[in-house]
Amino acid sequence: MNQIRHFDYSGTVRFITIACHNRLKLLAKDRLRNKFCSHLEEFHKRVRIKLFAYVIMPNHVHLVLLPPDGLKIGKSIGQLKSQFAYDVIQSWKNTNDHILDSIRVPNRLRQDYAFWMIRCHDYNCRTTDKVIEKIKYCHRNPIRAGLAKDMSDWPWSSYRWYNGDRKGIVTIDDLPI
Repeated sequence: MNQIRHFDYSGTVRFITIACHNRLKLLAKDRLRNKFCSHLEEFHKRVRIKLFAYVIMPNHVHLVLLPPDGLKIGKSIGQLKSQFAYDVIQSWKNTNDHILDSIRVPNRLRQDYAFWMIRCHDYNCRTTDKVIEKIKYCHRNPIRAGLAKDMSDWPWSSYRWYNGDRKGIVTIDDLPI
């Protein structure tokens, strides 16, 4: 299988796409999107990334971020995905949720579960215009998907932050422009 290569260029803003396993709508419930927001904010603080935008959709997540110099973004995003998936899958196991059947993946020794696709898509934004384009892309995503009529109707994105509502779970950093 071909591996997607990650190029960790210092000082480059990244547009990250994290997809749910088999593009299933595993983030369709408000409480799961809220839980991901909590995990994202903890990741933001712990890893000391600069987070410029995000959107959480039913079957994927987009992030626009600037990692600190020397951070391997693939490994760090993997940790975010792993910690979130572990919490959610444990809660589904505790309630014997039927969704576990759709995310079961065979393992040699036992049955295991996959919440996310194995890799994430990582795009290097080399210009300020490209960063702004990706932020707007995040904010328009719920409208394109028919989940909201207006960008402010979707609480699981950074759009409201950019319009003065700083009450959300996830803190957004100022753009260095």
